[in-house]
Amino acid sequence: MTAPRRLEEKVALVTGAGSGIGRASAQRLAAEGASVIVTDLDGDAAAETARPIGDAALARQLDVTDEAAVAAVVAEGVERFGGLHLLHANAGIGMVTTPFDELDSDTWRRVIDVNLTGAFLTIRAAIAELKRARGAVVVTSSVSSMRTRDGLAAYIASKAGVNGLVRALAFELAPARVRVNAVLPGPVATPVLMLLALGDSDDETVSIAESGIPLGAMITPERVAAAVAYLLSDEALDVTGVLLPVDGGRTA
Repeated sequence: MTAPRRLEEKVALVTGAGSGIGRASAQRLAAEGASVIVTDLDGDAAAETARPIGDAALARQLDVTDEAAVAAVVAEGVERFGGLHLLHANAGIGMVTTPFDELDSDTWRRVIDVNLTGAFLTIRAAIAELKRARGAVVVTSSVSSMRTRDGLAAYIASKAGVNGLVRALAFELAPARVRVNAVLPGPVATPVLMLLALGDSDDETVSIAESGIPLGAMITPERVAAAVAYLLSDEALDVTGVLLPVDGGRTA
């Protein structure tokens, strides 16, 4: 199916775009007409995502916990493309299932720093341009923030924090006509899911995860990206502060 062209003359920044949901999002936004600043901790992976987009992409290595680096990438992207209208703050890390009494403080801080503080730093670096453009933000959260499981305290806390940040900013930035929403993916066949090791192999992990989805099919990065594109488009001009599950009915 051909993507609609809802994002012509828009410039988007996607973090964590080297694989999975971030890669699908960057390529979907480009297919809808946007120029895309493609970033990832793995610079080579970012470049691979950007390659089929061509001249409408700028690929850069980026650690979203590095405040100066985030600001520099935003500034470079604005200089290259003439502005910034859209942000998909997708960068994040999962964690191996760990009982709380075995969870060390370094792991806790790292997960919070990437998943929550990284989103904060990215939005803050982009906010002046987003206000100028009356733009839109989507942050990747998780259905785990609403439907918990054992051994994921740091990850769940970080994503619950993302939900609170999204709702707070949606309210605060509404007078500036900047919309802020979140997507909450259910199980998606990405490396983050495999870290959970629900089974003895990746295939078994996928099978177990899929069995818990009421609609009966694994969620794909491309379908999450479709939801992101909608929330960033003018078709969602009246949508802000929404925590949108893309989970096949798991939170129904």
